[in-house]
Amino acid sequence: MVSNAPAGAGLGSGAEGPDGEDAQVRLVLEEHHAWLRAAMTAALETSRSRSQLRPGVEVEATADVLAHGGECTNSLGWPPIGPVPSE
Repeated sequence: MVSNAPAGAGLGSGAEGPDGEDAQVRLVLEEHHAWLRAAMTAALETSRSRSQLRPGVEVEATADVLAHGGECTNSLGWPPIGPVPSE
């Protein structure tokens, strides 16, 4: 997964460092993913309550996909921190 690449070369490889850094990195990533997933679920539930979702959209599965997408864009530096320059 793209978002895991910058976090540590050994992530998921079983090659844990002497201080358990892979486990620490994994914990941070799992907590971040859970936070993103909860935020996406809340947003999708709000959209559903306002009839803004298509019928048949699976909120939990969609939230999971969106959370993974958020992780990827964050690892790539998007959205930028600070004001976005106007054209």
